[in-house]
Amino acid sequence: MNRNLIIGSGAVLPSGVTQDAVVLGSVNSTVYLGGGAVQASATALKIATPLYAGGATGSAGQILKSTGAGIEWATAGGAPAAALTFITTGTTVTSANSVYVFGSAATMAAILTLPAVSTLVGVPLSIKNQSLYVLTVNAPATTLVAPATTAVITTAPIASGGSCQIVSDGTNWLMLNAAGAPPTTPIAPATVAITNPASGVAPSTLTVTYSVPTNTTSFLVQIAQIVGGSPVYVGASSVAASGTPMAVAVPAAAGTYATASTNLFRAYVTPFNGWAPGPFSNSSPDSDFSKPTNVAIATPVGGNSPVGLTVTWTAPAFAPDSYTVEIFANTDLLGTVSALGTATSATVPNVDVRTANPITARVTVTQGSFSSNASSTGYTWTVPVASPPTGTFNYDGNYPYYGISNVGCAWTTPYGSGNYTSIKVELWHQHKNPTSDDELVTFTEGLSINTTTITFPGPFISSSGSGSPWYYYYKVYYVNWGGYDSSTTSITNPL
Repeated sequence: MNRNLIIGSGAVLPSGVTQDAVVLGSVNSTVYLGGGAVQASATALKIATPLYAGGATGSAGQILKSTGAGIEWATAGGAPAAALTFITTGTTVTSANSVYVFGSAATMAAILTLPAVSTLVGVPLSIKNQSLYVLTVNAPATTLVAPATTAVITTAPIASGGSCQIVSDGTNWLMLNAAGAPPTTPIAPATVAITNPASGVAPSTLTVTYSVPTNTTSFLVQIAQIVGGSPVYVGASSVAASGTPMAVAVPAAAGTYATASTNLFRAYVTPFNGWAPGPFSNSSPDSDFSKPTNVAIATPVGGNSPVGLTVTWTAPAFAPDSYTVEIFANTDLLGTVSALGTATSATVPNVDVRTANPITARVTVTQGSFSSNASSTGYTWTVPVASPPTGTFNYDGNYPYYGISNVGCAWTTPYGSGNYTSIKVELWHQHKNPTSDDELVTFTEGLSINTTTITFPGPFISSSGSGSPWYYYYKVYYVNWGGYDSSTTSITNPL
């Protein structure tokens, strides 16, 4: 007959029962231990038949191990207890020792290498530096986690007299504590910035750039998104210091980003010198990847005012639902148009550009209930095209010679002369002699905005008397609707 015996926590064998009284008479009988000791005057429990765990009997040297849902047979493994004293570099942690002492007889610095993290899981390793030199603990593939932080570092220098305790959790070597004189603490990185987000609604990485302070061996780089005014952690990465400046891509799990927010991000960079962390620096101002970039006004459509102004932009990293494109003269709205979230340009029609105020374009993205915008600089017309100056030679026989008159200046307006507020023209002459300077002959301004030619009557100097001619050229300025002068210079022409 099969019988089950359940012994609960703190159970006591019945009075008068001897130490051999609890005997399982069948291989199918089961004993349940409820968590407390089985109390008896001598042997608490004697099992006369094989005990089954995991559907099998144990073998010699095995122990019962909890699986979280039951028990199973496992190979017994005792923690190493012997202490190893060494004085030379190249020592590797093994299962034979749990205490490693860098001896006082050492004559130079040394390296103690940790094995794979799957080795000695859960076994505390104690390290002491008794020498006058630095002992550096190396871990494979940056799996060493510094004390009092989540930073994964490459090496941990243990100064003279220092010590540390390290244990593997199966994924990383964890420095539980470190004592003694720490390495030199690095200063905070001077610059931290976030660049190059991967495109899309939820980009997978954000790249952080930063400077490398002195005494730095590795970095912990963290990314937070500003949601409701507070930073929310979204990803981190650790990297060994390799140059100045440097960059590291910080991953974030899909769905971690709050894509319905304004997409403000902040980076935090903490430098380490071994296990000694320095002060962190954060990117400031916060990087806004919901805004369009490179907003500009392109070639106007039409010859005279009003015109259609085409606005171009680069899409933000986070794809918006839609865009609103506006044209302003200072704060006055001159026109607006809407565009789909997939657009990178839009034309605002019928804009009256006859104004001396700076004209700018503003592009606003809409993403859920949030919006963000960016503006262009004041627009400047393309410079006019000038023809070579023309004139009539009228030598009068006197010295100095006055013989150039009726110098003509002509130009072509790029988009129609009616789009400009005024025109200024300057006529210059230059003697082809290294000691001579350009000299302003005359100029006129405030011409009609429809003017494309002008004639200067002269007469002007034509020769210095030594046979060297004078060269003439002119400049044409448009005082344009963007509030900036845009000029062209003709080629020089000997007259």
